[in-house]
Amino acid sequence: LRAIGSSSTRLLLRPLKVFFVGEPAIDEGGVAKEFFQLLVDALFREDFGMFEYNQATRRFWFRQQAGLAEGAEPQAEFFLVG
Repeated sequence: LRAIGSSSTRLLLRPLKVFFVGEPAIDEGGVAKEFFQLLVDALFREDFGMFEYNQATRRFWFRQQAGLAEGAEPQAEFFLVG
């Protein structure tokens, strides 16, 4: 979070290039798509602690007492994901 927060807007707006270790591939969109699918899957895992699933509504919602990454402010992580 600190690295992203200290980066300039110009730097953050550059196209994202994704590489997976041990997987030689040219990112023409497919590798980045896979990265974001894995990221979203991880964010919504119950053990990550950011969201909780409501069985009655069949929706995810923000967890009230989010136990997020060690030392991080929950608001900063929600902002980063948003």
